[in-house]
Amino acid sequence: MAKKLKIDTVYDDEVSIIGISCHKPDYWIALKINKTLHLNLVHLPSDIMFSSIEGSNSRFYPVFFYASDDAMLSYYLIPNHSQEGKLFPDQKIIDYFMLVKGRIKDDELSGLISLLKKIPNVLTAQNLNRKNIKNIDEFLGEHEVFMLEFSRRKKKSD
Repeated sequence: MAKKLKIDTVYDDEVSIIGISCHKPDYWIALKINKTLHLNLVHLPSDIMFSSIEGSNSRFYPVFFYASDDAMLSYYLIPNHSQEGKLFPDQKIIDYFMLVKGRIKDDELSGLISLLKKIPNVLTAQNLNRKNIKNIDEFLGEHEVFMLEFSRRKKKSD
């Protein structure tokens, strides 16, 4: 039987999580976010797999990604829904999670959220407290491994 390795990681200052409620498809919201925030979120060729701590089946979620070299920030857009179920069932009103990796000032984060709220069909956008999201640390760990593997594959193909 394979053993699972658990790595404790602290993401306090390096990841901000914005919850977005919008009933439009992921490609639509990614396009609107790109236009509004002047980003270039791109749909990654593989989906992130996450199996919750309760041992339920693995679920796959698409990932949109953009890295800003000048601000040293990375942006990820991940839906809360898949055909198999919700990524975080306890976040009932959230349709998308926007992860901002890197150090971002509070006023910049507030400005980003204000701009997201102005996008047509976005019902709400809010800064989420990680302590209120069940299994978020496990997900962030799996997300980190996913992005490292993606970077490795990309370097091999270049």
